[in-house]
Amino acid sequence: MPFNDYEVRGETTAFFIVRRNGDVHEVLIDTEDLPSLIELGRRWCYNPVGGGYAQNTYYSGTINGKEKYKTIQLHRFILDFPFGKVVDHINRCTLDNRKTNLRACAQKENLQNYRGAFKNNKSGIRGVTLDKEKGKWRALVQVDCKMHHLGYFLDKQEAEKVVTKFRREHMPYSQMDQGEQAI
Repeated sequence: MPFNDYEVRGETTAFFIVRRNGDVHEVLIDTEDLPSLIELGRRWCYNPVGGGYAQNTYYSGTINGKEKYKTIQLHRFILDFPFGKVVDHINRCTLDNRKTNLRACAQKENLQNYRGAFKNNKSGIRGVTLDKEKGKWRALVQVDCKMHHLGYFLDKQEAEKVVTKFRREHMPYSQMDQGEQAI
């Protein structure tokens, strides 16, 4: 199956993944990477798990009479990341696979760039919880497996400001510029 349809837009190329349900996803790459993707001769697909990634699954042989397949994610194909590292999409767009948007990091560093509060957070703000006994908002941030208690606040937005400031100062992989909500 040939490579996906694409558009060259100067130094950036967009290629398109069409899902079975008709949804179209635009994937960005550096134009300099286009020849190696075309040469690979495979169509890239969309995997919705974990925010959505471009990936390719290919036949790798037969073991004990069973067909085996391997899956490679586009960001790993482009940069050939080292074992033991994960890929952080700096702008958090997992379909933006331009080299300037990708960096190798440890899992704990990648989690710094997680958007929004975790599912079990009732305040809606990462690092801010309501202490029902005190009737105040508690600001907490974990860095390098150490929990930092930043104080109690009557106002949830004040707790958010403290968390945001702390994350900017102590978590270099966190993208919290341009007035974004604390994560």
